[in-house]
Amino acid sequence: MLSSPQIQQGNVMNIIEEHYRGNYRVLVKRIKWKTHNEQDAEDIVQEAYARAIKYKDAFLLGVDFKLWFGRILSNVVKDFIRDRFQNGFHQEFDEEHDDLVIDNQHIFDILRSIEEDINVTNDEVHKEILLLYHILGFPIRSIVDITNMKYKMVDTVIHRFKKKMEERYA
Repeated sequence: MLSSPQIQQGNVMNIIEEHYRGNYRVLVKRIKWKTHNEQDAEDIVQEAYARAIKYKDAFLLGVDFKLWFGRILSNVVKDFIRDRFQNGFHQEFDEEHDDLVIDNQHIFDILRSIEEDINVTNDEVHKEILLLYHILGFPIRSIVDITNMKYKMVDTVIHRFKKKMEERYA
């Protein structure tokens, strides 16, 4: 006879598998928008599911799986972006186009600054909304689905943060 934790692990594995089968392509498409590369998006989504399996014991039945998995996916994307900007992009050197160098450090600094501004937000729900929108690139409708918040509230949180950033960095 299976013990309660074993039953829960089996259920979690079924939930992860079902979520994978139903959402993999959509998630790759969403992440591709952020990474501009389908292979990177596939790697990110695969890593998120691998982490979900690895940390399945941390999932509590009855908790919204989309929210739990969304946080895992968010962390994988943040790790990917951090690694990309710290290690730089691999680019072939072309003498004719050497003036097209992109200052990755500047982009990384801006992204880090925005993320720091989000992380000092006191309200955890607002923080999650802002991370999903600004760092992960989720559309508002998806954020509404993930957080179970009303559309108007999500839109207002994002709009107020944008205004604050415009005042600070303009």
